Amino acid sequence: MSATADAAPTTDPIEFVRGLRPEDQEAVLLYLLKEVTRIDGGNGLIPFQTADGEPMGYYVPPKVAAEQFAKSGPRLTPEQRAEVQRRIDQPGKTLSFDQMKEWLTAAEPAAVPERG
Repeated sequence: MSATADAAPTTDPIEFVRGLRPEDQEAVLLYLLKEVTRIDGGNGLIPFQTADGEPMGYYVPPKVAAEQFAKSGPRLTPEQRAEVQRRIDQPGKTLSFDQMKEWLTAAEPAAVPERG
């Protein structure tokens, strides 16, 4: 047998992923995000850091993002909510950025919880 045939495939996961096509790397990333969310329970922010402990950021599972938005997002009237939905459904009939900013500024701000 040749030396090439006897060589074991790499066991380094980083090198393995680097050798994948970009679309396969994306599939691995999505799988790992789902897996870490499952392990964590998906109830909080999931921190990411380098092997040296340098913070890289957080993954916010959808459930957590929805809860955070409900706590801190603007409180819209039913009419405002209907208008937002109409604009989502009909993107060609929307306001300019400045008009939208003015409209959202008029919404009642969410209460900021006190730190205890």
